[in-house]
Amino acid sequence: MRKLITYCSIFCAAVFALSSCDPIDNPSNDPGNNPGNDPGNNPGENPGDETKIPEVVITTSEGQIVAGAADESVTFSYEIVNPVDGGVVTLEIPETNDWISNPKVDWSAKTVTVSLAANIEPESRSETLTVRYTYGEESVIGIANIIQTEVVYDYVVNCTYGKSVYYGYISGDPSLSCYYFRVSNTDFNAETTQPKSYTYNIDFYYRGETEDKLPEPGTYKLVPADTETTFTFTDWGTSANYVGEDLIDYTDYMTFDFVDGTIILNKEGNTYSMTAVLTDWDGKVHYVTYNGEPEFEDVSILSTLDGDLEMELKYYDIVASDYDDFYGTGMRNWRLEMYSGPNYGELVLFLDILTPYDVYEFTEDMLFDSFYSDPTITNTFYLPGQANEKMSWLVTWGGYGTDFIDPRAAIMTGTIELNVKDDGKFKMTTDVYDQFGNSIKLTMDDMNIYYYDQGMMYASAAKKASIFKTGVDFAGLAARIRK
Repeated sequence: MRKLITYCSIFCAAVFALSSCDPIDNPSNDPGNNPGNDPGNNPGENPGDETKIPEVVITTSEGQIVAGAADESVTFSYEIVNPVDGGVVTLEIPETNDWISNPKVDWSAKTVTVSLAANIEPESRSETLTVRYTYGEESVIGIANIIQTEVVYDYVVNCTYGKSVYYGYISGDPSLSCYYFRVSNTDFNAETTQPKSYTYNIDFYYRGETEDKLPEPGTYKLVPADTETTFTFTDWGTSANYVGEDLIDYTDYMTFDFVDGTIILNKEGNTYSMTAVLTDWDGKVHYVTYNGEPEFEDVSILSTLDGDLEMELKYYDIVASDYDDFYGTGMRNWRLEMYSGPNYGELVLFLDILTPYDVYEFTEDMLFDSFYSDPTITNTFYLPGQANEKMSWLVTWGGYGTDFIDPRAAIMTGTIELNVKDDGKFKMTTDVYDQFGNSIKLTMDDMNIYYYDQGMMYASAAKKASIFKTGVDFAGLAARIRK
């Protein structure tokens, strides 16, 4: 089928909007401008003359109109040779076209102007427009071919492997769900890394939970951390890496963080198509595509608390373990576990903390004196509770070799206070909240702190470094770390 748009013209040198079935090339009310009133030009007024067939001539170079990749308007000219009184000009655009719009005609200038949407593809595209001149039951056409040039990108990556992980309500906004999407041009599930491997990691945010817990199709915009809303992804939660052919020393290795971008997700059944245009910190632009059915994993932790929790606990110990660069962010991960021993039904508090990578030794002031709500690789900060990587959450542990049992809750917001007592032991109080706003108030008294030194198989008592500052604030944190 074709889009048929007809234009109407009266005598004036103006621009006319296209509308269905209205003639534009019929200024019969003006004898000075109407070729039908000129016996030499109108075969209908000269019975003795040989009938001349009208002709549509596109006056651009060989009918080619070349436009840039940006959204812009283009104009081309036409001429009706041997016009007939009552003849009508129409412009036909293929119905399948979705990037040409807003056509206008200037009768006096004999031009057609159309608007072109920006071409984000790394390849040029073209479309054929038909200028049709209809007179009576006959018509003739002229063809105009519009070519829109391609975009030159710094990186063009076609991904064939994908994974979607549903993290649930881990944002500061309790109505937003996080849908992690990971795509690569090589199989990231393979036992060994493959050369020339690009992997892109994205946190999509959508208001609510989809029925299948897969990302909602739509257009997503990159926004700064802590400002995520529905149909966004954040600069902190989006990253990429590249591994070249050196798979031993990884000297040919790059990581990317992004400052701008748009991602379009389409879905048919369980098959996704994704087109991403991302600008990294160096100003390089990445064009990333994916088409396929991603693996799926639901790792959302839903609190089992049916209300607020308030408890006083004694003789709990804090054990800090060094997990190196556990999340692959270039920062060192410390996990603090608060427990009293391997007893059944024990309430355990986990806190995951990232520090600069060159922090090799645990000190209490390093963990509790420093906190930043807008973290960088030089800051120390807490990770809010999310999924099976624990991060910061509360759980009832059934003992060694058993599963976690109720109650359990991921810690999303609130404050923690740690103080040293006169006898050298510690007291910790929490005023934190889970995904659903349940309050978790714990008082943990007479605590010792231990840490696992890197490379050592045992825990040693940590040296008291300072009187701890109070109010370690989880609120506003937008660290979305993925392994």
